[in-house]
Amino acid sequence: INNFKPNTKNFLTTPYPIPIINPKHQLYKKSIQDKILVFPIGRGSTVGSYIIYRSALRGVGPKGMICKQAEHIVAVGAIMSNIPMVDKPEKFDFKNGQKIKLDADKGEIETT
Repeated sequence: INNFKPNTKNFLTTPYPIPIINPKHQLYKKSIQDKILVFPIGRGSTVGSYIIYRSALRGVGPKGMICKQAEHIVAVGAIMSNIPMVDKPEKFDFKNGQKIKLDADKGEIETT
């Protein structure tokens, strides 16, 4: 049975940028579209890989990711989505709004 309703606002079908939804987070309601997403570790279920993939398909996902310790859900999402990701960088002292150049193939991160 297909219960899909096209006008329903759903994080899996939303065509606009997906914001940070944790009200306690400093980036609450901010979009990750075309940003380098920096985070310590992913959490949640396997739907997380699909959310990353779906955001990339709709053109509203991050342009890269840096993770202090990527677990399989985040890694699979990045791979499926062809989003460059660096896992376990030598330094993890980034600041919100900082300019970052990411070369995931070489595992290099440049900040300004």
